[in-house]
Amino acid sequence: MSTRKSSDEITLIDIGRIVFNFRLGIIIITLIFMVASTWYAFSKTDIFGAKVTIRPTDVRDIEKLGFLTLYHHFFDHADVNLTDNIYSPLKSAIYLYKQMILNLNSYKVRYLFENSLNGQHGELKSNSGRVSNLIVKYGHQFGRRIQDDDLIIVSIEGDDQNYLIRYLNDFIAFANTYTIKSFKEMLEDKIKNRRAAILNEIECHRIAAKQTRNDKIVRLREALGIAEKLGIGSYKGDKKLYHLGAKALKSEIKALQARKNDDPFILELPKLQAQIKQLSRLHFDLTMVNAAKVDSPATPHKYTTNRRFIIIIGTISGIMLGVFIAFIFHFIKNARVNNFEN
Repeated sequence: MSTRKSSDEITLIDIGRIVFNFRLGIIIITLIFMVASTWYAFSKTDIFGAKVTIRPTDVRDIEKLGFLTLYHHFFDHADVNLTDNIYSPLKSAIYLYKQMILNLNSYKVRYLFENSLNGQHGELKSNSGRVSNLIVKYGHQFGRRIQDDDLIIVSIEGDDQNYLIRYLNDFIAFANTYTIKSFKEMLEDKIKNRRAAILNEIECHRIAAKQTRNDKIVRLREALGIAEKLGIGSYKGDKKLYHLGAKALKSEIKALQARKNDDPFILELPKLQAQIKQLSRLHFDLTMVNAAKVDSPATPHKYTTNRRFIIIIGTISGIMLGVFIAFIFHFIKNARVNNFEN
């Protein structure tokens, strides 16, 4: 029993003997791993990166949109989005900046951008495998006011330095244009909807005015019948409508029936029509406004491949695997010998 236990124990001398006996296999496996790691290290292309830092747009640019002051008076304050975002230049700047960040993270915007490259830049037409890891990092959590450190770092990686720089600069510009365009479309939709609401309100007032005129004609005709029966031909007072007399009642009925336009009798109409005219004068140019301010164009940097480290790791892995295989063969050989002796 003790003899078998002692035979199962492996000393350092045994380990050295096993390694020596299988030295040829270990050397071959190590050489294979060394050659493979060397080939991989020298065939691996260097990875390049580029990054852009953006900040909130200048509030003074938003102040150029003078229509916001007028715009404020037209819309329902219950509209939370408008109240929070575009009732002041500062809130508009925050809104644009946050939309810019959302668009930088949007797969849709990147898809539209890459589609827009076709036919515009020969070297940018195909970017398969050349751009990866488009990352947007936040420099500061947004508060109620825009701070200088509310910056965003947009970085990108790929295998072509010049391509990355152009790609990133063009992508930032595209996202900015897309954000401004979306902002303008939102404003135009709000103005269009408000105009439609005012026109609908005007139409309701006109329908109500026409109905009021028709109702009055009915009341006057009824009073005229009473006046004629009582023989009241002229004015007898205004206590009762038929006291106006048949002559006056006929004249008023005739005038109401001949009326083609009730607008002069709608008290709310001048104010509503003035709002329509003001809305029609809301022409604005957003070409000079940016959703974000770029601190500097894209700056490149290089991620150098550590070839020595790759070769060393490959060689060590080969040695370890070779020794492991040597021990496996040794134990298999011993197991066969023991079975044969038994």
